Amino acid sequence: MKKFFFDKSWSDGDFIDDVSDVMTRGANPTANRLFAAIVAFFVIFLIWANFAKLDEVVHAEGKIVPSQSIQKIQNLEGGIVSDILVSEGDFVEQGEILVKIDDTGALSSFEEQQAKVNALEASIARLVAEEKNAKKIAFSKNFIKNNSGIVKAERALFESRQSEKNAGLRVIQQQLQQKLQAYGETKATLTQKEQSFKIAKEELDLTEPLLQDGIVSKVDFLRLKRQVSELDGEINRALAAKRGAQAAINEVRQRIKEFEQAVKTKILEEKGEKEELYARIKALITASEDTVRRTEVRSPVAGTIKTMLFNTIGGVIQPAQDIAEIVPLEDTLLVEAKVYPRDIAFIRPEQKAVVKFSAYDYSIYGGLDATLEQISADSVYDERNQVSYYKIKVRTNRNYIGQRHENLTIIPGMTATVDLLTGKKTVMQYLLKPVLKAKQRALTER
Repeated sequence: MKKFFFDKSWSDGDFIDDVSDVMTRGANPTANRLFAAIVAFFVIFLIWANFAKLDEVVHAEGKIVPSQSIQKIQNLEGGIVSDILVSEGDFVEQGEILVKIDDTGALSSFEEQQAKVNALEASIARLVAEEKNAKKIAFSKNFIKNNSGIVKAERALFESRQSEKNAGLRVIQQQLQQKLQAYGETKATLTQKEQSFKIAKEELDLTEPLLQDGIVSKVDFLRLKRQVSELDGEINRALAAKRGAQAAINEVRQRIKEFEQAVKTKILEEKGEKEELYARIKALITASEDTVRRTEVRSPVAGTIKTMLFNTIGGVIQPAQDIAEIVPLEDTLLVEAKVYPRDIAFIRPEQKAVVKFSAYDYSIYGGLDATLEQISADSVYDERNQVSYYKIKVRTNRNYIGQRHENLTIIPGMTATVDLLTGKKTVMQYLLKPVLKAKQRALTER
């Protein structure tokens, strides 16, 4: 070894000659290319790091919570259980029947009120036909089919009342005909008297000059004059009779109007009473219909049966008594998470987020897109872990992960990580962050 390092045969001249030889021959081409590649790599990396952006997120741990309270299923009226269609743990759709209650009493009351409504509807239709002086009552084919007895009775009553009305009207119309006949006779008498008066007056006018000439005696002249006077009186009496006959006609016509008005008033009053009663019973029948419908106790939401409080057919349910409890399952999920105070300044409502579930590998199944809905007004102190945090709630865009047919349903209680997107940073900003932070703190310590 000593000989190798301290061989005296090596001289400074030999070393200088070797260096000169290398410089004369030039650098190794492979080394040059490697150096250029390294420089290019760093240049490209710096350019990419300066423009490439990465998501800046706030991480929060949380769990799935029900977005609605547990639904307690009740029945307003109660009754005897006739059938139980579900059991604890079953998944039910919205509107699915859970329990059936005996509907005998409710159905009987409903049918009784429905019969009253049908009868009133038929009566109102009859009264409308009478009011309009129609020849028949307008019933729908479906109504006739379902209420043939009521229709038959109302049609018979319609014919009877029409006959009664027409009979009363005929009596008055006969009186009107008599008055019209009397008026015609009086008018004819007046016409005849007026013609006779005209002739007699003309004869009197012709006779008066003859009286002066002595051709006609005074007795004949006075007789003609008396005849004219009598005819004039008869004309006056005929005129009075004509006016009396006209007044009688007007009176009978007024009686016809009063008769028709009285009939119409009676119809309208009766129709008003029927319609008022119809409205009252219709309201009752709506309530009865609801009662019958409630004998089938249905789920108001889609969810899972948590508890069945009645499991015996024939058992009695008291009014408004709890029958079952359902944990709702919505089309979206509500995640309650904890955000530390150091991160709270960067989040706000409507912020986008991604929810990752611990039960499903994110690299395989992915996560769910979500939106921040709520941030607590103040921090909460966890005495157990001795940390403060803010409660946030985010809602996902669906209630399953992966494909729907995979049936990877997520239920309340599952833990999850919420990544809240607060902004974007370039790779260079991430790399320089420690340097910038050190620069801010440099030479400031006490």
